[in-house]
Amino acid sequence: MSHKFGFSAMTNKVVKGNKSLTPTSNSSSPLIVRVIDIIMDENHPLIKDGTYGLDSLGLIIGVGTMPNTFGKEYPALPSNPNTKKYPTVTECVILIESTAPNSNGIKWLYQESLGLFGSSTPNGNPFPSVLKNPNPPSQNLNYTQVGLGATNIVDNDSQDIQVNSPSNPSQATFKEKSNIHPLMPFEGDIIHEGRYGNSIRFGSTSKSKSAYANNWSSTGNNGDPILILRNGQPINTLPQGWIPLTEDINLDLSSIYLTSYQKIPFKNTLLSEYSNPQIALNSDRVVINSKSEHIIANSSKDIYFVALNKINLESQQAYINSPDVRLGADDATEPVLKGDTTNELLKSLTNAVQVLANVLQLEKTWPGGSLTQNINPTVTTVLSQLSSISTQLENGSLKSQTTKVK
Repeated sequence: MSHKFGFSAMTNKVVKGNKSLTPTSNSSSPLIVRVIDIIMDENHPLIKDGTYGLDSLGLIIGVGTMPNTFGKEYPALPSNPNTKKYPTVTECVILIESTAPNSNGIKWLYQESLGLFGSSTPNGNPFPSVLKNPNPPSQNLNYTQVGLGATNIVDNDSQDIQVNSPSNPSQATFKEKSNIHPLMPFEGDIIHEGRYGNSIRFGSTSKSKSAYANNWSSTGNNGDPILILRNGQPINTLPQGWIPLTEDINLDLSSIYLTSYQKIPFKNTLLSEYSNPQIALNSDRVVINSKSEHIIANSSKDIYFVALNKINLESQQAYINSPDVRLGADDATEPVLKGDTTNELLKSLTNAVQVLANVLQLEKTWPGGSLTQNINPTVTTVLSQLSSISTQLENGSLKSQTTKVK
């Protein structure tokens, strides 16, 4: 891959001319080293041979890049134990000296990697000569150093650079992706970007005139706060990873928006019209799980569940407590019958009809003046049907065993 000036110059100081990235040596210069190895699991040789323990995970081996430190190795631990950004092999970091060495004698602490090329993917020093095992010439030719503020532009014929530990294959899980786009910054933003298209933006309504303007600033005022947590950029992004983009709730893989007075452009028109404070969660699937306690959703107005297919409710017990329950439509007017009351009324009606049918079952006629008695087959059939209905009413089989109404 080759490095050329790009959008990252917006966030980095550009050094004019073709100056080396290696800083000059003076008493006030920071100690900058290039990472040649990093310990990320227990299989690293420096842990297996007892040099370091598991408390040294994240430790780097850096090689000095300045004239007075060139080629000298520096072991260093993360400077912030609570927030860590682990560099990859070939990236440069700034070292600070601890007030006291730790139990392993390590006195150097490293800060996050330097953004030599303004990319969220590895920002490796393009001069591999400080490495113990430098990259082969075929890989070195893929780098053209142009100074701070350059961005990582990948050519079609570029080759991968080894950015994993050269001494511990078991931790070699990092895969550089050349099409990871940086987020477009807007004035006042604080942005944290991962190496895989995941990010957190502490931003605001920014009515930018840029061709890369965001899509959430159509309403409100500049400075209205917004917080966007995004995991995964759109799958159909351009291969040119140096071109910036802004978040898109309809295209990003998963995202959470905490808004103030922005309109979030959902594809659903009803959702996209709201411009007051809201929290929007968007992904292919959203799971809310409570391990031992309740899930409580409370709204001062309505709660909507909308699905293109079905809405399924599954529980050992389900209660709907409302003075007005409508099924089928919000303008439904037909009331639901009460099961027990209706059952008792039907039993009474069935018993009365049975009594009447028993009277009518024996048909009496007087042909020629003589009494003739016959069983009326129609009434017999009715009595059989009434008997079946009566049995079902008595045993309660016509009543729902799961659903109750008041």
